[in-house]
Amino acid sequence: VTISTPTRPPSCRYEGFSRCGRRDLLRSEAADEKKTLKMNRALVARSLVSRAGFSTSARTAGNKVPQMQKEMQVPDGKLLYLKGGSGDRIFYRTTMGLVIFGVGYSLISLVVAMLPKKNE
Repeated sequence: VTISTPTRPPSCRYEGFSRCGRRDLLRSEAADEKKTLKMNRALVARSLVSRAGFSTSARTAGNKVPQMQKEMQVPDGKLLYLKGGSGDRIFYRTTMGLVIFGVGYSLISLVVAMLPKKNE
């Protein structure tokens, strides 16, 4: 049976491992963690660069403005701000609902502020 002696950290000046201080051990562990973090950052950066390269080459972006202009200029009786589809309808109705609610609430607040409370 062989007994292996633990290796001492490079910052330890003493021969015996037991005489080496806890502070020196912590320093060597912190240095190892820094190296690991640097390597991990490099790997993440490399993967991000490779991913970005593939995503931009696969994209086929065309000019959609002429097509949208043709769709908007068709005389079909729809209002211009509703020709975008269901998303435009939902946005328009939500906006109008909030406007009507805001005007009603402000009118009610004015009426309440104008009428004094009765003290009995």
